[in-house]
Amino acid sequence: FHGNLGIRYEDTKQLVNGYLASGSNPVNSNVSLVTGTYSTPTDYDNVLPSANFVFNLTPDLLIRAAAAKVLVRPILDTNSNLATTISTGTNSDGVTVNTIALGAATLKPLTANQFDLGIEWYYGDGNGLSLSGFLKDVKNGTYSSLVCPASFDGTALSTNSDGDCVSTTGAIYDITETKNDTSVVKIKGFEINWQQSFDQWLPVKGFGVTSNYTHVEPSSKGTSGFHLANLSENTFNATGYWENKTFSARLSANYRSAYTQTSAESFFAREGHTIRGRTLYDLTLGYNINSRLSASFGALNITNEKEEAYKDIASRWQMTSVTGSSYYISLQYKM
Repeated sequence: FHGNLGIRYEDTKQLVNGYLASGSNPVNSNVSLVTGTYSTPTDYDNVLPSANFVFNLTPDLLIRAAAAKVLVRPILDTNSNLATTISTGTNSDGVTVNTIALGAATLKPLTANQFDLGIEWYYGDGNGLSLSGFLKDVKNGTYSSLVCPASFDGTALSTNSDGDCVSTTGAIYDITETKNDTSVVKIKGFEINWQQSFDQWLPVKGFGVTSNYTHVEPSSKGTSGFHLANLSENTFNATGYWENKTFSARLSANYRSAYTQTSAESFFAREGHTIRGRTLYDLTLGYNINSRLSASFGALNITNEKEEAYKDIASRWQMTSVTGSSYYISLQYKM
């Protein structure tokens, strides 16, 4: 039996200074006139305990248990700037469109209480099988939404019959606000890992396979509030390999089921979309020229899989992204 206990304390103090602007600068119409400044202070602190334990039931069979509180600071993107940003343009109908991201200087960090329990069995040279379960309670996740306040920068606003936020002159105001979601999102799942060497069965040594499967179930899949984007319920990876002291070759298959994205992850997902599940195949070859110099070749996405997205229902196509296959050659020299 062995393990460790730990505790970390973090304290963050932040001050965001910005400019208040109004009207166009006569020298450059792309720059607004400064009418004043503002300061937004915020501070937060967290106590983050952790514990990790390993129980050796036999020399080849062990149980791992872990618990911790973890923290992720606010992730800033085009919709969650520290300071308010404004851009103005004209749509195809000649209507002025003001795109505004309200400042998110007071966002709190995302925190999670997480628990892991697993069992591992090592049954020979290069062979292993493990099963683990996990549970995470996530809080203070951020989400962005379009809002229409009664006024912005002294301009009265209202929602018209088309659902647009407009001024009395008809100008459109696309205002995005990013906030923390205080509700708790529970994530649970399990993972299976298997590694098997074929040396005991094949006359040529060095063949084997490694694989893992992960299943995740978030408790919250709603469209309002914090939503766990880029999360596939099922992922599977399998790699067949052959290697010795001089050569190595690996062929990998990486599958992930469908997952959602928001505007933070994709330009085309302003109101969200779903990426279809797909499998990517990669190949890597290695050659040790001598004890210090080695070379490798890699081919990624060798079957030229595309990324396709739909909106709300599977038959409503929204986006196709084609990145194609890619290849690389590298040399490494050990000093």
